[in-house]
Amino acid sequence: AVQQNMDADANALSNSALIELGDALLLGGPEWNRYALWYSSGVPNDLMHAGQSPLIPGLSLESRMMYPTYYRCGSIISSHSDFARCSGINHSISQAFLNASSYEDARRETWAAIRADIPLWTGYGFA
Repeated sequence: AVQQNMDADANALSNSALIELGDALLLGGPEWNRYALWYSSGVPNDLMHAGQSPLIPGLSLESRMMYPTYYRCGSIISSHSDFARCSGINHSISQAFLNASSYEDARRETWAAIRADIPLWTGYGFA
């Protein structure tokens, strides 16, 4: 459905197609998996653990379906309070979220907030 709103002349997504893509990603269906593969050119990434039928299994259904909401809210919102309102989950901001050099700490904390019970990867390798 998203392709119907693409601007064929410009070979780009229109604003309406981008909104439609966001709505489709929120459902965690086939579009989510296509996006997860595109996101890192097929290299395993956090997105691949989420959605209805994850490319990398292991998380509970609850965790898999919470992540698309987190991801969308994080990509369209500009403040933590806006993110909390959008996602419906309000956990406190730790120092890890405030320090760009603490990416791994922030990432672990975010996955804990969606009740992911396994570490997806550690450092630059995989767990």
